[in-house]
Amino acid sequence: MFVQIKIAQAISMQNILKKLKRKISPPELFNQITELAQKAELRAWQTEKTLPDSGQILLHHTFRVADILAEITASKETIIAGIFYQFQKLPTNTLALSENAKKEIERIVSLTHKIRESLEIIKEPKHKPIKEWHQIMFDQQAENIRKIVFALTKDIRPILVLLSDELDDLEHLAKHYPEPKRKKIALMALEIFSPLCYGFGLENWKSRFDDAAFAILYPKEYQWLENQIEQQYFTIYAFGEKLKASIKKILLKNGFAQFQISSRIKSRFSLYQKLLKHEMDFNRIYDLVALRIIVPDIESCYYVLGILHQNFHPVPERFKDYISKPKENGYRALHTTLESAEKKFFEVQIKTNQMHLEAEYGVAAHLVYKSQAPKIKEDDFFWLKKIREWKEQTSRLEDLSSFIEKGVFKNRIFVFTPKGDLINLPQGATPIDFAFAIHSDIGEHVEAAMVNGKIVPLDYKLQDGERVQIIVDKNRVPSEKWLRFVKTQKAKNKISRFLETALGKSPPSRTQAAVSAVAQKVALLKKILPSQLIKKPQVVIGGESGIAFKFAKCCQPKPYEDISAFIDHSHNASVHRNNCPNLLELKEKWPQRVLDAQWLKNNHQS
Repeated sequence: MFVQIKIAQAISMQNILKKLKRKISPPELFNQITELAQKAELRAWQTEKTLPDSGQILLHHTFRVADILAEITASKETIIAGIFYQFQKLPTNTLALSENAKKEIERIVSLTHKIRESLEIIKEPKHKPIKEWHQIMFDQQAENIRKIVFALTKDIRPILVLLSDELDDLEHLAKHYPEPKRKKIALMALEIFSPLCYGFGLENWKSRFDDAAFAILYPKEYQWLENQIEQQYFTIYAFGEKLKASIKKILLKNGFAQFQISSRIKSRFSLYQKLLKHEMDFNRIYDLVALRIIVPDIESCYYVLGILHQNFHPVPERFKDYISKPKENGYRALHTTLESAEKKFFEVQIKTNQMHLEAEYGVAAHLVYKSQAPKIKEDDFFWLKKIREWKEQTSRLEDLSSFIEKGVFKNRIFVFTPKGDLINLPQGATPIDFAFAIHSDIGEHVEAAMVNGKIVPLDYKLQDGERVQIIVDKNRVPSEKWLRFVKTQKAKNKISRFLETALGKSPPSRTQAAVSAVAQKVALLKKILPSQLIKKPQVVIGGESGIAFKFAKCCQPKPYEDISAFIDHSHNASVHRNNCPNLLELKEKWPQRVLDAQWLKNNHQS
C-alpha cells in the first residue's frame, strides 16, 4: 500500500512538472529553476529551517503551489515566485531572466512575506459551532483583514502566492502536523483565508479552503456527510446527467447551439450548513444538483432563461438576477430553481464565459490568459465599487494599482491591540486616538503608551501593523495639550467634552491660544532665573517627558548623573542612579520594567 501511494505521488508530480514546463519557458529556464529548487530542498534538510513540521518534502509542496498558481495565471514571474516563496535565500540573481523580471519576482516574494507577517499578529481564531461560520464572510473582522491586505500591496499577485501556499499546506501537509497546529491552520482557513477568497471572488479556492478545514475541525460531521453523499452519489449523478441531456435537447430544439453545459454537487461545507437550516433533510436542498450553462453574451443569458422557464416549472421566489445586481464580491450570473418532471428540484446558473472566469478566479480572472502585471478595470469588477465605499471621497479610478496609489488606504493605518484585534485609524493618529477608539474610559485615563513593547510619547504617530498597548491610571485625566495632536474626531470630541464638563473648561479659543503663547514665553524666561528658584529637575523617561516620577530615596540621584527609571506594578515611576544596588536587583527580576531616563537639561520647573 505504501509503495502504491509513493508511485501515485510520483506520477502526480510528473504531471505537475509537465504542466509547469509549458508555463515556464524556455526549457533552459525551467530546468534551471527545478535544479535550484532541488538544491534549496537539500539545504532545507540540512538546516531544518524551511522544512515543514510534517517532514513532507518541501520540493513537492513548492511545485504544487506553482501548479495551483498556473491554473489561475499565465504570469511566469508569479509562478516562479510561488516556487521560491518558501526558500530562505532567493536565487533570482542566477536566473536567465531580465533584470526587471528578477526584480518582479523578488518584489512578489517580499510582499507575500509582508502580508503573511501582518496576518500573524491578528488574534488567534477560536473554534465555534458550524452554523456560526455562515456569516464570517461579512463580519467586521473579515472586512478589516481584506482592508489591511489592500493597504500592504498594490497588486493581486502576492495575495495569490500566499493563498495558494496556504491552500496546499491545508490540503496536503496538515494531516502530518500535530493536532494543535493542524486545527490552528484550519481555523485560520475559515477565519482569514476563506473570507479573503470570497472578497476577491475566488469561489473555487474558497470552497477548497472550506472543505479541507471542515474535514479537520468537524471530522464526525464531515464523515457523516461523506457517507450520505456516497450512498446517494449514483442517484444524484444520474439525475444530473439526465438533466444535462434534457436541457441540451431543449436548447437545440429552440435553435440555440452556442452553449456549454456542466453539472456539479454543492461543496461539502456549504451543503452541511444548508442542511442545518433544513433539519438535515436532503430533499429540502434545492441546489444539491446545480447545472452551469455558459453562453456567448448577456442577451443569451436571458434568452436561455426564458426557454428553461417555458419547459420546466420555475420556483419564483428562488430566482436571482446577479447580472443586473451583482453580489458584493462581484459575482454575476442568473440563478433559477426549477422542478423536473419527477418533482425533483434543481438549480441552473446561466452566465457568460467572462462571468464564469470571474466566478472561478475573481480579481485574477484577467491573469488567466495574460502574463503582464495586473491592470484591473473597475467596470470589469463590481467588487471594486464595494472597496471604494470603504473610503469616503474616493474618485473613479481606472485600475487597482492606481486605485491604491491614489489613496484608498493612503490616509488610513491599521494597528493591533495586545490581543490582536485590528483597529482602523487615520494616518497620523496617536496613542491617544487609539485609546479612545478602544473605549472612552481608556482614553480618559491614559498614563503612557507602548508600541511594539517600547514606551513612546503620547503624540507619537502610529504606523501600519504596530502593536499598541495603553497603560491607564484612574487618577490621570485628559490634558488640554492633547487637542494639539489627536487626529480622530472622536478623541477631539471626548477630550473637549471632558474639559468642559469635568474641569469647567472649553476647548481653547484663539484668544486662549494667544494667552497660552505668552505663558510659554514666560516659561522660557524661567529657564534663566536663579538656581535658587529651581524646585525639581525634570527627567525624560523612555523618551517621554512629563511622566510623573519620584527620586528613589535609596540612592538619591543628583542632576546629570547616569539614571534609569523603574515602573512598579501600579505604574508609578521611580528614578535611580544606574549603579544603585536596588535598581540592579530590580533589573534582574523585572528587566522589562526598567526604562532609560535622561535629565532634561535647562528646563526646570519653578
